[in-house]
Amino acid sequence: MDLPALPALLTRPLLLEGLETLSPGRRGAVTALLADAATLFGWTVILLPAYETVWSGLFRPLPLPSGLPLPSGAAMSAVAHAPADLQITPPGPPMFLAELAAQLRILPGRHLVMLHSRASAGRLAGMVPGSLLLSSSLCRAHLAQRMTEIAAHPAQGLTVIATTLPATPMGLFDRVYHLLAPLPHLAEAAALSRSPLQLIQLHDVAVPPAWAQATQLTMDLLSQGQSPSDPQVQRHYAEQLQAAIPQRNRSLPSQQLRSQQQYASLASELAAQRGSAVPVLIALDAEGQQVIETYRERSWLSSRDLRYAAWITSNEAQQALRSGEAKQTGSGWALVWQGRYDPNYGLAWPYVEQALAANDEHE
Repeated sequence: MDLPALPALLTRPLLLEGLETLSPGRRGAVTALLADAATLFGWTVILLPAYETVWSGLFRPLPLPSGLPLPSGAAMSAVAHAPADLQITPPGPPMFLAELAAQLRILPGRHLVMLHSRASAGRLAGMVPGSLLLSSSLCRAHLAQRMTEIAAHPAQGLTVIATTLPATPMGLFDRVYHLLAPLPHLAEAAALSRSPLQLIQLHDVAVPPAWAQATQLTMDLLSQGQSPSDPQVQRHYAEQLQAAIPQRNRSLPSQQLRSQQQYASLASELAAQRGSAVPVLIALDAEGQQVIETYRERSWLSSRDLRYAAWITSNEAQQALRSGEAKQTGSGWALVWQGRYDPNYGLAWPYVEQALAANDEHE
């Protein structure tokens, strides 16, 4: 979020989805920043989490609409409780992406598959003809189009393959498949499914190493038959994960900057970091080309300009520069894309193309 835009955002109702899926340190910095806004400028800040977690003591729970007292230990779930009937089906034996694709091709209804990497999502999209891809390899302009298609699509015959959870107004899915992930991710995904969330394990897709501890704690809770929507289970998970963070890592740079009121530096810290993600500008139309020309001159991008940016990792950026698919211009951070970009699959098109070619060989 751009801090200069924060005052404008908070002049009207603002709903942030997925705040509970942030890492404890980053979530603490964001909620503390909102608390600062409430204290300094008198704004009213209401958090509506779908997940019961350990929130900053700076926030006070609102009273229940019925006037009933809050349960012991409850926080902002007084405003929005997670559904009580969320269920998660434990993963079966590991399978390959091709096996999952074969299942999806014959299943009727609306289905969502949540994966962790753009490469695996692109490969699966190529194996399931007619599927829709939601990935950071698409620029925001095309991601918005995909969301519109999902919302307008009839109830039968839709498979969405995503690396980021669709917004709740897109509607429910008959079945949601999800790779192993921390509990907040699973609880949010389960709320989009009409049937129990189906956990999956794949031989050819790895779980992010940074999630190892959180994922193991999640599996321990689920193996005990615990419900992901039980507030006590969610608080226990949050407390256990917080306790597992080494003391030396709890004083994060973002928290230090916030306590020093260095808000410009904090905005940079909370944004995507150069070591993890790089924006790639796409010349979709005349406006997109003008964004690129302006960036060449000023090495600066506005929030609106980022509609024309897809995102890649720093390693992918280096590979794209070596291959000539991307070009560095000016002294800025973003790259300008020179290679192929597909409106339906974005920069993931090579993975889709490989999967399509493999399908043709087997037919």
